[in-house]
Amino acid sequence: MLRAFNESYPLGIAATVTVVVSDQMIHYVNISNTTPAAPYTSWATAATNIQDAVDAATQDGALVLVSNGVYATGGRTVYGGMTNRVAITKWVTVRSVNGPAATIIQGAGPVGDNAVRCVYVGTNAVLAGFTLTQGRRAQAVMIMNDAAEGPGAKLPGH
Repeated sequence: MLRAFNESYPLGIAATVTVVVSDQMIHYVNISNTTPAAPYTSWATAATNIQDAVDAATQDGALVLVSNGVYATGGRTVYGGMTNRVAITKWVTVRSVNGPAATIIQGAGPVGDNAVRCVYVGTNAVLAGFTLTQGRRAQAVMIMNDAAEGPGAKLPGH
C-alpha cells in the first residue's frame, strides 16, 4: 500500500497497486527442424522460418531466438507491394543465438516487383545479431521520407 500526505490531506490518502510479473515468452526458430509446431515454444517445436515465429509471438516483449542458418524463405508485405523476408511489426525482439557470422537473413532480387527486402523493423521491435544480405527494393531509386530504408532493412520512424 502506498500512503501520501500533503497540506490538503494531512491524514494522508492510500492507494493499492497490483503489479503482475510474467515470464518472457520465448519462441524458437531452427531452419533444419523437422517437427515445427506453433507457437514454437521449444527447440523441439521450433519454426523453420523467422516470420512464423514472429507471427506466433502474442506477448509484448516476447523474444524470438534464431539458430544458425541462412534464412531465405518466408516473407510478409507490410506496406504496398514490397515483400520483406521478415517483418517485425510488434513489440518483439528477434535475436540470433550465435551472432551475425552464423545467422543470415537473405533477401532476393532483382530490383522490381518480385524483390524481397531482408527485414522490416517496426516501432518497439528489435533485430539483433544477423547478417542481412542480397536484399532488393521494388524501385532502383531510394526516396527518403519518415523512414530509414534500403534493400537490407526498412526502419520506419528511426
